[in-house]
Amino acid sequence: MVLERTAADRVAVRVVWAGGDWSEFAADTGGHALRELSGIGAIERLVAEMARAGASDAAIAEALDAQGHHLDHGRRVLLSTIRKLRLAQGIRYRPEMRRRVAGALTLPEVAEAVGVSQAWLHHRIRTGRIRLALDPQHRMYLFPNDPAVLDAVRQLVDGSVTTVDLTPSAPH
Repeated sequence: MVLERTAADRVAVRVVWAGGDWSEFAADTGGHALRELSGIGAIERLVAEMARAGASDAAIAEALDAQGHHLDHGRRVLLSTIRKLRLAQGIRYRPEMRRRVAGALTLPEVAEAVGVSQAWLHHRIRTGRIRLALDPQHRMYLFPNDPAVLDAVRQLVDGSVTTVDLTPSAPH
């Protein structure tokens, strides 16, 4: 018997019989991590493509199964795996489900409008470069829905100003 590892999760097996004949087949050995799966690149691309098109994690899992993609030992791709791959690529599920507050802009809305990441805004709030209190009722940061506020944040982004004060007593 001859074993040859053809990928991190796959081996080629050749059985040589006493009469000189042989049989060949491939076997999955299983992997300990997603990155070890030989078809992970195709799975990641399909997950990203379908998620950006608005497909649910369940629909993506069904499509992967229908196309023959699987995890180690032929197991179906789990919903938790789809979610993990989608989030690793920065694709958030159901952006239409974001919390909205009438008369205010949420942190994700401001980040998208200004062209920065949510983490960038959170860091500026934590370090005091953006002075903004957590809204006690909604338990989230709410920016005044005012074009001047977005302009002030853009100025912070480009370095024209060093701080933006959005406390209720400060002028915008």
